[in-house]
Amino acid sequence: MKPALVIAVLAVLSAVGLGQNTELPDSPSSLLSTFTLHASVLPVDCGNGCTVPATDIGWTLALLADIELRQDNILVPAVSVGFYGAGFNYYPHLARLMNRTVLPKNCFLPYFTAELGIVRKNPVGAPTTQDIAGVVGGGLLFFPKGNKKVAIKVGEVRWADWPGYNRGMILFSPGLNASF
Repeated sequence: MKPALVIAVLAVLSAVGLGQNTELPDSPSSLLSTFTLHASVLPVDCGNGCTVPATDIGWTLALLADIELRQDNILVPAVSVGFYGAGFNYYPHLARLMNRTVLPKNCFLPYFTAELGIVRKNPVGAPTTQDIAGVVGGGLLFFPKGNKKVAIKVGEVRWADWPGYNRGMILFSPGLNASF
């Protein structure tokens, strides 16, 4: 009888222990929300010396204190190209480094990102083609006054490998994030 009682008490205590919030005050998750929509406009290199505007619309979903799932749709209507990718954002714990700067605390959040997806070319009068493509890079978010609902993407720099379109292209995009 006593072993069953000990097991029951340990099960209850372990469940209570799992429910505790162990978030550090300076951790990235103190600024992250569960679900975020983001949008930005960015220039895309055509590969022949021209640059055209594109839109980047997507969302993120927080999984852990410092990792989010990410989905992006980068649409380049001027050249009938689209990138549809999924990946992740990683927010490193940089509290010690940020404390050494004059930047306001809990307002800036750097991150790394990587995505894998497809790039689809839809040229007029030609067959549609698609290839596996990837994007990797990083960015910096600014939360005005530590507000968790709205973030300004100061900038996101990504290297894109879009086979069949442009390999080794740099994408830079400022933008806006709205969290729910």
